[in-house]
Amino acid sequence: MTDRARTAPKRPRRARSVTIVIPYRDQIRYLKRCLRSLAAVAEPGFRVRVVLIDNASRRPVGRDFLDTLSGLEFSVIRNPKNEAVSGPWNAGIRIGFERHGSDAVCLLNSDVIVGDGLISQCVQALDDGAWCALPFCYTENDILPLDFHERARLAAEGNLKAAFHQVQRRKQHARGDNYFKDGRFEPITSFEDMHETDGFCGFCFWVSQDCIEKVGYIDENMTLLCSDVDYRNRLIAAGHPPVCVHRSIAHHFGSRTLGPLLDTPRQEAMMKQDRVYFRSKWTAQYDQDFRCHCIGRDPRAI
Repeated sequence: MTDRARTAPKRPRRARSVTIVIPYRDQIRYLKRCLRSLAAVAEPGFRVRVVLIDNASRRPVGRDFLDTLSGLEFSVIRNPKNEAVSGPWNAGIRIGFERHGSDAVCLLNSDVIVGDGLISQCVQALDDGAWCALPFCYTENDILPLDFHERARLAAEGNLKAAFHQVQRRKQHARGDNYFKDGRFEPITSFEDMHETDGFCGFCFWVSQDCIEKVGYIDENMTLLCSDVDYRNRLIAAGHPPVCVHRSIAHHFGSRTLGPLLDTPRQEAMMKQDRVYFRSKWTAQYDQDFRCHCIGRDPRAI
C-alpha cells in the first residue's frame, strides 16, 4: 500500500434519505402543525423529502409557509379531484423509492404531531429487519397533551420508564372481543424499544423497500377506508407483523382531517364499497377487527 493510499481522506458517509408522504385536503391548520412538528424533529444525517399530495383543496398550503421550515425539502402534487389516501400513498411510495432512492418511506396523516426520534428510531427498526414500523401513539383526541414533547424526548433518549410513566395502553383482546368496550386499558409494564404487534393504524407508518417488494403496494380497491387494516393483515400473513417503536412517540388528532373527505354522497358510497370489498377479502372476524393496540391512554385513568 502506498503512502498516498494510507493518507487518503475517507469519503464522507452518505446521508440517509427518507421520503415522507402526506395526502391532505383542506384542514390547513392541522397540516401546518404537522409540518412544524416534522421540521422540529429533522435530524442530522438524514435527508428528509416531504411529498405533499393535495387532494383538490379549496385553499392549498402556500409555498411561502413551506419555505419557513428548515431541514425539509418539499414537492407538492395537486390532484384535480379528491383521490383519498390509497392512491396517493402508492404514488408517494413510488416517488420515494424510485425517484428519490430513499432508504425508507413514511406515510403520514396531516393531523399528526410527531416527536423526537421519529426518523432515526423508525428507520433503525427497519434496519434491524422490520418491514413496517410505526411510532407509539400517545393519545388520540383533539387536545395535544401538555407533556407530549417531554415524553417524546425521554423516549427518544431511551428513558422509556419515565416516558411511559402512568400511560395506559389498550389491552390485547381475545378473538371476537369488542376492542372499544370499557375496561380494556392497562398500564404499560414492559419498555421494549420496539415490538411486533397485530395492532396497526394508518395515521403514521414506515415501510422499507423489502416490504414493498415482498408484500406489495397498498390495495387501491379500497380508496379511503380499510386499506391500512388490509396491509396489516398482509404483513402478518407474510410473517412480518408491524413493529411498534416505543422510542418514537406521536400524537394523532383522531382523524380530524377525515371530515372533508366525507362531505359528499360520492364519498359515502366509496366508503361503503371499501368495506364490502375488505370484508369479502378477509372473511374471518379476527382479520376484520380494528386492533390498534398501541393507542395511548384512557383519559379517565390519568
